[in-house]
Amino acid sequence: MKDNFKKIFYGNGEEQFGELRLPEKGDGPFPIIVIIHGGFWKKAYDLKHIRPLANAFTSHGFVTWNIEYRRVGHVGGGWPGTFADVSAALQYVEKLANLYPIDLERVVTLGHSAGGHLALWVAAQENLHENSPIRFEKNPLPVKGVLSLAGIGHLETMYQIHHWEEKLFDSDVNPTRDLLGGTPAQYKERYEHGSPSTLLPISSNIVLIHGELDIAVPFAMSKMFDERARASGTKVELIPFRDLEHYAIIQPDTKSWPVLLEKVQEIIRE
Repeated sequence: MKDNFKKIFYGNGEEQFGELRLPEKGDGPFPIIVIIHGGFWKKAYDLKHIRPLANAFTSHGFVTWNIEYRRVGHVGGGWPGTFADVSAALQYVEKLANLYPIDLERVVTLGHSAGGHLALWVAAQENLHENSPIRFEKNPLPVKGVLSLAGIGHLETMYQIHHWEEKLFDSDVNPTRDLLGGTPAQYKERYEHGSPSTLLPISSNIVLIHGELDIAVPFAMSKMFDERARASGTKVELIPFRDLEHYAIIQPDTKSWPVLLEKVQEIIRE
């Protein structure tokens, strides 16, 4: 099946673009899913691996905006450029709606792994102080719901997991440190401003989907975010999959797909 999408730049940089997919049937306006790929915020991982999921949602009547963004290893990637790009890509949906049949009342963000972190964060950016270095929009585009797939809700916790792995394997690999430019001790405010769990409560409806066999981002990450979100009054639902690992959760041919589709449909109906 041919993959039909329009490559559209939301900024001037090489990585500041998205792939817009439009449903083949119907006149709209259609709900839109802003899809944010993972890869621990690294240059080595791009949006190609999440295209099957974007196609699956588009085939069920959703516009999808599968975004690329500067990552660690790109000029300007990391802090604050990665956050700036995701914020700009979401805001660009307003311009897309002037040209395509998009319903701005039904905007959903969906992200996997590090993209799950960014999908949660961009929905929560309205809670950043106006003087925050990553508060890029005075009036961010409202997000009706968020699907975080094996997402990272708390950056300091992810840093500690990576730091434990560094000591265990005698390595110098800590993607969270690289994203934020240093450790929590060095940049406490960066970790706070960039972590969705410190920006609670979030006004969007949130669904957390996570495989319990995940060894890249432990299931406990979503469990912790779920508990904190509930305590803050945020509407949140945690859906575990006992026998799925990190990447299976974004494949349209696995048992998680019907649940993803059902939950997005529920969000846009509310």
